[in-house]
Amino acid sequence: MDLAASATFVAEPAEYNIMRRKPRDPSLRFVDRPMLTNISLAAISLAVAVLFNYLLAYFSGRDTIEAQTIAFGTWLLGHVFLALTMRSTSRNTNQIGLFSNPIMLIWATVAVIFLVIITTVPVLRRLYGHLAQHFRLDDCGGSAIHCCFWHEIKKALSH
Repeated sequence: MDLAASATFVAEPAEYNIMRRKPRDPSLRFVDRPMLTNISLAAISLAVAVLFNYLLAYFSGRDTIEAQTIAFGTWLLGHVFLALTMRSTSRNTNQIGLFSNPIMLIWATVAVIFLVIITTVPVLRRLYGHLAQHFRLDDCGGSAIHCCFWHEIKKALSH
């Protein structure tokens, strides 16, 4: 799944202002503090969303398998939403256009279809670790969206 996600970024159109930017100082590290900060915040946000949904499901009386399935769904959907929002450091998703990278849309669609299939087909539920039978995307989607929404706000406030 991550290899496919990486391929979508290769197909991402160049930023609109790429040729007007000042050249990067070759003596600076490629993976610099801002990049590490964004990666770390994305990872923490996704972890918080997954843990929140797991604990919410578990302590609201669902069994462990249901809570784990919801956590897995949150993790997978969170990756999709993070990929969509982290495509640009300067423009929000509306400015880029949701349909500007068809490869990313195909990957995102396949990831969601994969989640639906492995949580609805009994043989696959057992194969992937006894996933819950009564799983719904809305059990995890809201939290997955919120885990990456901070990035869109940050872009709006900084430009």
